[in-house]
Amino acid sequence: MRIEIKEKQTVDVIIKSYDICDKCEAKIETTWDDAFECTFEHRTGYRCSGGGSGEIKTIELCQNCTIAAFLLLEQNGYKAHNSEWDY
Repeated sequence: MRIEIKEKQTVDVIIKSYDICDKCEAKIETTWDDAFECTFEHRTGYRCSGGGSGEIKTIELCQNCTIAAFLLLEQNGYKAHNSEWDY
């Protein structure tokens, strides 16, 4: 004989997720066909053929803050490298 014991449980389910800008804290709005993405990433650590470990610092920016950051960097002598992508 099979006995079933039931109880009611509540579970949090993610129904919506989004990113916010790490500078101005605005919601980063994109559509399904929008290819905008801006993440500054700095990796440090150790790696070899067998593996490695380290730390990653990231900054995620909205479109307005990305434009401002690139202008600021370029005005201070940093060179951005442009390339094209296609798939």
